[in-house]
Amino acid sequence: MAQNLAEVEQNVSVCSTEYGCMESAVAKWQRSAETEVAQVLLLIDPGQDLDDELLLLLLSVLDKHGIAECRGVVTTLGPAVLRAGLARGTLDGLGLTQVPVGVGSDGGASGSTELFEDLEYLSTATFEDGQALMRRVLQEAAPRSITFVVAASHRDIKDCMAADEALFQEKVG
Repeated sequence: MAQNLAEVEQNVSVCSTEYGCMESAVAKWQRSAETEVAQVLLLIDPGQDLDDELLLLLLSVLDKHGIAECRGVVTTLGPAVLRAGLARGTLDGLGLTQVPVGVGSDGGASGSTELFEDLEYLSTATFEDGQALMRRVLQEAAPRSITFVVAASHRDIKDCMAADEALFQEKVG
């Protein structure tokens, strides 16, 4: 019998400090035919601490098992461009090369970059504006199909909602 997503999340949160068990927790999920793939838009501040990288790792496992699809990642916290490079490099390393990355606001703060500014996989690509990325994803999405996961400042999601509240209400489910 299939577990529900809340049970999967509980399994993952119980073992989140044990990196190897995320995939086994997700493997317990037996996706039924009527379950739709979750469409996720992430707002993160990678490089500040490990929660964002763990979130991207979890997302790659959920994607691999057909449970969730990441429609985009927006980085926040100054310098957001450098953090976008970290997110792009991490996503590429996880096989999520199709996921677009956008540069959001500084969220009203800046953080340290010492731990990641010299990483080999830090991307130097040109990135889309985070607000433009969120708007494009919402416009392309089916009604009530997008789930925002915000593990950073709420400034960008607030600005996205304020820019077109009707679109946000129609597409976020």
